[in-house]
Amino acid sequence: MINQRTTVRGRSHEGGFTLLEVVVALAILAIMGVLALEAFRVGSRAWDKSERRAELDQRLRVTHDLLAHEFAQIEPVMIKVEGRRITGFRGETDKAIFYGAPDASAAEPYSGLLRRLSIGVEPGKGLVLREGWPLVDGQAGLEAGTGWRVLDPHVTAIRFRYLAPASKEVAGPHWISEWDPVERVMNTVKVPGSIAAVSGSSLLPSLVEVSLTVQDGQRFRVHQFMFPIRVGQYLL
Repeated sequence: MINQRTTVRGRSHEGGFTLLEVVVALAILAIMGVLALEAFRVGSRAWDKSERRAELDQRLRVTHDLLAHEFAQIEPVMIKVEGRRITGFRGETDKAIFYGAPDASAAEPYSGLLRRLSIGVEPGKGLVLREGWPLVDGQAGLEAGTGWRVLDPHVTAIRFRYLAPASKEVAGPHWISEWDPVERVMNTVKVPGSIAAVSGSSLLPSLVEVSLTVQDGQRFRVHQFMFPIRVGQYLL
């Protein structure tokens, strides 16, 4: 009888867990839970970061396409400023003003009218495109239009540069920070059977460089784009 009770007690002891074993098991489970939670947090942050980057890249593609479309529509319209005939294109460090082809998607009667455009960053709005219609508002100068639309509200700053052709001072093409149409030398070219034309190479920049500062979460990133300008000969 004594031997049987001892055997039963021994088997009962071997089939259960001691308090120390339970504590160790709970500690291991707690550590595994903490590691799993931390891994989930890291994965979640990486996912959010990739989502923000994908959203930023998508916005930049859309903004690039919009700017490329407008710069491709530039028209070398001749206007009068203080009695002088100049090309309607003025490039500043933080703004570009020019004339563009009619926007077929605009409401009537604006869809068939020449536009006066201004691109820049405005506080509280972001990257803004302003539009004016000289035949409607009577302004044929280089002022920003009254109509406007936001191209990207996340753009906080913009910087322009303009590729100028060779001049007397500089032998080859060179970048300048401002494009003053009054300072452009108009080289006239005789065309048989037509009015004198002007070489566009001296009236418009060959390229426009646009640097956009975009807010990405707590960081600010600078993205650069290049837009070629159509150059040719235009009737006065």
